[in-house]
Amino acid sequence: MEHLKRKNISMKMMFCGGIIFGIIVFLCIYGFRIVDVTYDEWLWNGEDLSQHYSGWLSYRSSAWRFPLGLCDTLIDGQLISVMYTDSIPWLAVIFKAFSAILPSTFQYLGLYGLMCFALQGGFAFLIMYKLTDNAIYSVVSGSILFFTAPLFQRMFTHTALASNWIILASFTLWIFHKDFRSIKTSTILWCGIFALSVGIHMYYLPMVGALMFFRYLQDAIENKKYWSRLACVISAVLSAVLALYVLGGFYGGAQFDQSGLGSYSMNWNSLFNSSNIGRILPALPLAQADQYEGIAYLGLGGILALVIGLAALIVNYIKNHNGICSNRIGALCGTLCAFALLVFAASPKVTFGSHVLFTIPLPDIIIKVWNVFRSSGRAAWPVMYAIIIIGMVLIWKNFKQFVAILLSAACLCIQIYDFSAYIGRKHMEFFSPTAQSVQLTPTDVWTSLLSDVSNIQFMSDASAPLVVSYNSKTVYALVRYAMDNDVNLSNFHIGRKSTDSINEKRNSAFNDIFNGNPSDDTIYVFDKMYLDKRIFDNLNIYQMDDMFIGVTKPIDKSLTSKVKEVEYGELYSFSSKLPNAIGAKYENNALVVSSGETASLQSIWLGNGKYKITVKGEALKSSTLKATDESINIVVDSIADKEMIFIIEIDKEGEDVTLQLQTTEANCIISDITVSSAVKEYESLAA
Repeated sequence: MEHLKRKNISMKMMFCGGIIFGIIVFLCIYGFRIVDVTYDEWLWNGEDLSQHYSGWLSYRSSAWRFPLGLCDTLIDGQLISVMYTDSIPWLAVIFKAFSAILPSTFQYLGLYGLMCFALQGGFAFLIMYKLTDNAIYSVVSGSILFFTAPLFQRMFTHTALASNWIILASFTLWIFHKDFRSIKTSTILWCGIFALSVGIHMYYLPMVGALMFFRYLQDAIENKKYWSRLACVISAVLSAVLALYVLGGFYGGAQFDQSGLGSYSMNWNSLFNSSNIGRILPALPLAQADQYEGIAYLGLGGILALVIGLAALIVNYIKNHNGICSNRIGALCGTLCAFALLVFAASPKVTFGSHVLFTIPLPDIIIKVWNVFRSSGRAAWPVMYAIIIIGMVLIWKNFKQFVAILLSAACLCIQIYDFSAYIGRKHMEFFSPTAQSVQLTPTDVWTSLLSDVSNIQFMSDASAPLVVSYNSKTVYALVRYAMDNDVNLSNFHIGRKSTDSINEKRNSAFNDIFNGNPSDDTIYVFDKMYLDKRIFDNLNIYQMDDMFIGVTKPIDKSLTSKVKEVEYGELYSFSSKLPNAIGAKYENNALVVSSGETASLQSIWLGNGKYKITVKGEALKSSTLKATDESINIVVDSIADKEMIFIIEIDKEGEDVTLQLQTTEANCIISDITVSSAVKEYESLAA
C-alpha cells in the first residue's frame, strides 16, 4: 500500500514535469507574444484562425440564452452554435461568463495552444512512466510524442484539432483502468472525456469512442461483466449527447447532411508518408489532394523505434522462447481498436498511393451518417500515437536500461531533425516582427460605407462555402470591419448552418434589386459581376478588394478616385487582375495557356441580351473561345494575333456562363479580358 502511495506521488511529479516541459517547447517554437490575450492581430490572417476568432467575438457579443452555446450575431436571423466556428466552445462559455471583467480585446487561442502542449507533455510522460517505471526513460521517450505531424500541422490552423492531448488522456484511462478503485470512477472519467471532446472538437468523439468501447470490451471479457460494462459505454455516450445539447448542437436549422466522404480520408501509406512535413523521407503520392486530412506520419524516429523494438522482440523470443504478449485479450482488443480506427479513417474509398484500390458499397443511410465525420482520415491519429508508444516500450523491455535510454534518445534526435524544417517555418512565422493581418482597402472608403449601413448581404449561393465564392482574406477582412462597426452579416463561413434560409434571403435581395427596391442600409457583395441592366439601374456598382459591391447611395466624390466604379457600358474587365483559370498558369500578370490545352475561366452571370467579349494578349490567332454550356452560341467577330472579339447572346432571363479558351498550335498569353454591352441602349427587364 505504501508503495502505491509513493508511486502516486511520482506519477503526479511526472505529470507536472511533462506540463513544464510542454510549456517550454511551446514557447521556444511559438514565442510569448501570441499568449498575450490582448494581442489579436495575428488571428486576422484571413484563414481558419479568423473564423475561430470571429466565432468567439460574435458569441461574446450575443445575449445569454439556453442552450448556452447559441449565438445570434454571426448570421443575421439565425441562432448558431459556437461549436460550429471551431472556437473551442467550453472555453468560449467560460470566458463569456467573465466577459465583464475581461479586456475589450481578448483572445484565448494562444493560451489554448500553450495548454495543448502542456497537457500533451503531462500525459506523454505519465503514460511512459506507467509502462516503464523509469523516470529518465519516460522523459526521453515521452518527448518524442511532442514531435508528431497532426500536432504541428493543426496548431494555429485548426487549433481545436491540435488537442491531441485528448487522445493521450484516453490512452491514460486505458492503461490505468485497473488502478481505479471502482468501475464508477472509470465511467465518470470517460464521461468527462466524451463531454470535453464535444466542447473542443467533435472529431475526437470517434477516436475516444473507439478507445473506450474496446477497453470496456476487454474488461467485460476478463471479468465476465457484460451488462455493467455496456451501461458504462451508454453513460459515456449520453454525456456526449448532453454536452451537445447544452452547447446548442441540435438547435436551429443546422444541416448535418454533407457530402465528401472518401475525399478527406486516410491513404494507406499515411503512417509512412512524410507529406512534406518530414525532411528525411520523401513525400509519397496521394490518390486525392484532400487526403492531407489523414496525415498520420510517424516520423523517422517513430518508425525506427518500432523497427528496433520489433526486431529486438523477435530476437529475444527466438533466443529465450519468452511469450511475446502476456495479456492476449488486451492485445486482441487493442488490435481490433486500431483496425476499426484505420477502417473508419480510410472511408469506403480505399486508396494506396495514387491508386483507388476499391470502393466498398454501403447503404445510403450508413453513408449519410458517416458523412457527419466526412474528414474521416483524422481517426488514424490514435493509431499513430499507439505505434510510437509501442515502439518505445518494446525498446525498454528488450534492451538493458542504459542501451534502451541511448536508443530512445537517438530516436528522439532523429525525430526532431526530421520535423525541424517544418517546425522552423512555424517558428519564423510566429516570430516575424509584424503579423500579416487582413485589411480592406482603401480604408477610408470602407469606413465611410459601413458608417451608413447596418447590413452586409452576400449575393453568392450559400450552398458553396463563402471562402470559395470569394477570396478568403477579403471575406475575413470584411467580417472584421462588420464586427467592429456592428454591421449584420447575411452569411458566414461555418461548419453547420441553414443554407436554405440564407438562400431565401439572397433570392429576396435579388428580387428587391430587380424590382427597384434595394435597401438603403445594405451593402450588396457580389461573388461575380451579374451583368444585368436592372442591377446597374438600381445600384451603384464598385470594384473594391477583388469584390463587386452595390450600394444605393454613391460613394462621396472626394473618395471616388480611390475605387473603380463599374458602369454598364464597360461592365466587366480583368485588365487589373485576371480571374482564376483551371488549365492555365498565372505569370507576370497574365494567363498562359499551353498549346493543346483548354483553360476554364471564372464564371460570369449574364442577363438577357447581347455582349461583346474582347480578349487581348499574344499568339491568340490559334485560339478559340467557347462556353461550357453548348447551347450558348458564341460568334467570332474578329481574330488577330493580339486581339480577339466575340459576340455572345443570352436569350434566357439570366445565366451563369463559364468561358473556355482553347489553343491548338502555340502557347497563348492573355493579358486582358473585357465583357461589355454590345448594345448601349438596353431594354430594362424589370417587371
